[in-house]
Amino acid sequence: MRRPGLVGHPYDWDVRAHRLGMLLLVMSLAAACGGAAGGPASSGSNGPTAPAAPTSVGASPSTAPPAVLAEVLTRVDVADQPDPVLLTHGSIWVGHYQANGLERVDPASGRVIDTVPARSPIDLVEAFGSVWAVELTADRVARIDPSTGRVVDRIAVGREPDGIAAGFGSIWAVNQLEGTLSRIDPGNGKVTGTFPLQGTPLYATAAFGSVWVTDTDGNQVMRIDPKTGKTIANVHTDAVPIHVLAVGSALWVTTFEGGTLQRIDPGTNRVTASVAVGDGADGLLLHDGSLWVTTDRANTVVRVDPAGPAVLRVWDVGTQPHNGVFAKGSFWTAAFDDGKLLRLSLP
Repeated sequence: MRRPGLVGHPYDWDVRAHRLGMLLLVMSLAAACGGAAGGPASSGSNGPTAPAAPTSVGASPSTAPPAVLAEVLTRVDVADQPDPVLLTHGSIWVGHYQANGLERVDPASGRVIDTVPARSPIDLVEAFGSVWAVELTADRVARIDPSTGRVVDRIAVGREPDGIAAGFGSIWAVNQLEGTLSRIDPGNGKVTGTFPLQGTPLYATAAFGSVWVTDTDGNQVMRIDPKTGKTIANVHTDAVPIHVLAVGSALWVTTFEGGTLQRIDPGTNRVTASVAVGDGADGLLLHDGSLWVTTDRANTVVRVDPAGPAVLRVWDVGTQPHNGVFAKGSFWTAAFDDGKLLRLSLP
């Protein structure tokens, strides 16, 4: 995801936090006066005609155990600001926010074995026999042969693509600065549709017959019809939703300012459960029956039981962990501030 205070960033997260605080203050004052006024509050959404959903479900009381220190087993030097990581074809692929190059790391040796030329590869997905990377500063998507590491195609999309997903026979690129969603045909490498989105779209996933896109300014997840590109529902979440992941019969989303992991019912398009996981909740993956969250501000890795949901374990990484994967019996995470890929033991 985009980071606070970085030069060239289209909006400053510290300013966003101030605005959010002011908004919450206004909302609390309005709520205090609401009893006297007695009028219903507007949802403020400019979205589709889907029924309005509640702003959020309160996070369950924290019963998380105290954090224990994660042991760093290996530090792998990579380019600056590592962010997305992907495990495929025996390698860990490491992308970056505002740095170039996509490294392939051998998890057995902990060494970089190849670097694919790519400009700010900020998100990755494996699909249709290829690795696909959005190139943030080049306004394009790169298609990479995972067996050779060679870029076999580059497809122009909208301005500053930040998220990428695969589903319904297509690749989907979320163009954050432009506020659009590009649909790519992997058969011919052509963009077959560009659809308007609301707010500031970030990441996406394809599941339950739809493409789901987080909107960091609107505090919502948008549900998109993959055939028409129209927004068919808005699911209101805690502040600044980031990553969204389909697991079983539900959708899960991390909220950066909310510090929560929230469950979405795709049948009702509503948040049905929420659990506090820590400030700056960001990365999200499924492993060994649990959901694993990385927190950018609390500097932790959090294991969550989705049945609760409930926090099972918390590990202090000691630096800012971004997305992670499990490989060779260890958890690997991108240390954004340090320019390293870390191999962790989570006791």
